[in-house]
Amino acid sequence: MRLFETPKLNQTELGKRLKMTQRKISRLETGATEPTTDELVRICRYYNVSADYLLGLTDEYKTL
Repeated sequence: MRLFETPKLNQTELGKRLKMTQRKISRLETGATEPTTDELVRICRYYNVSADYLLGLTDEYKTL
């Protein structure tokens, strides 16, 4: 499962919601780049999860 897998939402639409380009979303998905701190915060807020969970520091899924 990809990190940014969202039903009915393509990379372009997700990028718009996260204030990123489609290319940035693609590079994040493939591991070619890492999110900036600001991007990480936006991703956490959008998916309602902790940064620890997204970064793999915990397996415990907690909503914000």
